Amino acid sequence: MKIKFQAAILPLVLFSLMGCSLSSSASSFSSEIGGTNKPFESVVSQEADASFAFASSLNSEEELYPFSTGTTYYFSSSSSETGDGSITKPFNSLEDISKLIFEPGTSVLFKKGDTFKGSIYLESISGSDTNPITFASYGEGKAPVIDGPSEISSVDDYMSTLHFEKCSNLVVRDLNVKVYGPNRLEQPGVSTTGILFSYTFAKEEKFKNIYCINNSVMGNGTQSNTWGITLQSTESSPSNTPHKIVDNVNFKYNVTHNFGRSGIHSGGWLNSSPKNGNNAFMDIFTNLYFDHNTVYDTGTIGLYILACTDSTMNYNTIYNTGLFDSNQIMEGECGIMAIGCDNCDVMFNEVFNVYDQETGYDAMGIDIDWNTNNVRVMYNYCHDCQGPGIGTMANQNSFIVNNRIENCHGDTNHPGAISITNYTSRYECVEDNMHSVKNLMISDNLVIQNDSKTLFLVSNSNGDTDFSGNQFNSNHLIYTGDNVKGTFFVSVDPELAWYKFDSNKYFSNDTDSFRVLESTPATEINIEDGAVPYVFSREDNFKAWQQRDLNSTYQAISSSLPSLVRQGTASYDNGKINLSWTDNSIGEVWHFNIYDVKTNEDVSYINMLGESFDHTFSFTPSVKGLHRLVIQPESDEGVLGFAYIIEVNL
Repeated sequence: MKIKFQAAILPLVLFSLMGCSLSSSASSFSSEIGGTNKPFESVVSQEADASFAFASSLNSEEELYPFSTGTTYYFSSSSSETGDGSITKPFNSLEDISKLIFEPGTSVLFKKGDTFKGSIYLESISGSDTNPITFASYGEGKAPVIDGPSEISSVDDYMSTLHFEKCSNLVVRDLNVKVYGPNRLEQPGVSTTGILFSYTFAKEEKFKNIYCINNSVMGNGTQSNTWGITLQSTESSPSNTPHKIVDNVNFKYNVTHNFGRSGIHSGGWLNSSPKNGNNAFMDIFTNLYFDHNTVYDTGTIGLYILACTDSTMNYNTIYNTGLFDSNQIMEGECGIMAIGCDNCDVMFNEVFNVYDQETGYDAMGIDIDWNTNNVRVMYNYCHDCQGPGIGTMANQNSFIVNNRIENCHGDTNHPGAISITNYTSRYECVEDNMHSVKNLMISDNLVIQNDSKTLFLVSNSNGDTDFSGNQFNSNHLIYTGDNVKGTFFVSVDPELAWYKFDSNKYFSNDTDSFRVLESTPATEINIEDGAVPYVFSREDNFKAWQQRDLNSTYQAISSSLPSLVRQGTASYDNGKINLSWTDNSIGEVWHFNIYDVKTNEDVSYINMLGESFDHTFSFTPSVKGLHRLVIQPESDEGVLGFAYIIEVNL
């Protein structure tokens, strides 16, 4: 029986080597550093170790959207009768929106604390680049609620709550939206969305500048056919699909939950394609930014981008996905997914409690799916997933680097903590050379696994087998279970070639046992570096593997803390904050994690700036004010050391 459990919303702090939460109290492990027992502690109550102040011309707040300057219409459902839309005589019903004239700069404001029953559908309205049309709130109190149609007598009564068709230069912000949909099993073809931006049969039209910011969107359950926030293109077939339909879409700082489908996504749909309904051309949309969102309690995927060139899915918190409890395959089953896209960042996310919606497939924290190029999966924390922490389908020129993967069970068709496959779809949207894995760089990741599954798995699916240029370097693989003899650190399908292994570090509680399954021939590996094909050896199997994985090591697990940071300094030059420090050289340091936390905020991957492998770090702040910069050493085995805090006031 599979147990699904709830988890608290962020801030979540990093987990220890053994999976114990590092809260404001001391963690369950410690070691002697310089004669003093110093376990990891929360930084919330920790005073700064050094402080600096510099003059800056930056703004004090992030500019998330342009402001509207024009006619403003006010709505208040608590008004006894409808008025003229002024602040003293507001409209009192969503039906009054049909009376409005939308020009650049128009604002429609809903009174905070009020609830508005019904839905909004608007077509072909557009502001200007610097003066958009805005839907937002006014007054004091909680965000206004737009409560979608819920009294349903027939399938035709189901409607998306806010639906904008073929619109440009639009801001939707600071609203609380509820959407209702039918049960997925009863009505699989009827779905509704909380906030929908759709572009149907766009032909030669082009659209741009959509801002959906700081909204809360809730569905009516993980069994319902509901979506949260969606950017959607609908065309008939690949042959008549226009490209670059929508540019510059910003879905940021939203909270979405309780959907049977997905929380936030972009999608291209082909309603007459006989092979695949996904419009997976990589450039249907351009410049999508799906950042700083929280998505939880979804039936399928948390957050994904389909059909985009130049996009980001950064600083998101995704959990409790794939909760639909019947085997009905829809979009897929993962936390974050990039599919049919080119040049995409997936960075600084925390993803956990990802399940398979009873299909037996996927359930990975982050997925580089098929028909993808140049996807960068970096600085993410994936933990407690039913499937892998990070997985792939057929992709090229992509990166999986500097991630932490912990307690991901591989209990699906991807039985590994990092799982690489060549799954693909063959039809007109996908070029013929996009059906295998090429030039995938996997480096500097931490994998902590306690199940007897493979830590790094490469398996053959339905794609092409002409793998080339793929590298697995400088990763740290830690098996904490008690069945080393029954666990593969590395397993590569014999039909596939993996070009390079180098400088990886392996850890377990039984260093007399080491298992890999790998048979790439000499013609496909980095023989120019001195590597030779792996040949299993019963006498000392790791020494045999070292001839394939050059400069690799195999050590017993230790919970020793890394060195303490000392003598931190900061400077501010050419718009960059530059940090430098030393350490006391007691304890092993793999790298230093750098965070920019708010007052009373603990460290997490959501506020991480990056990692440093020496004693310096530079970054460009976007706003002035207090930057509470945390330098935290991390050992080879993922043990987090005592933090050093430098406060910089700009």
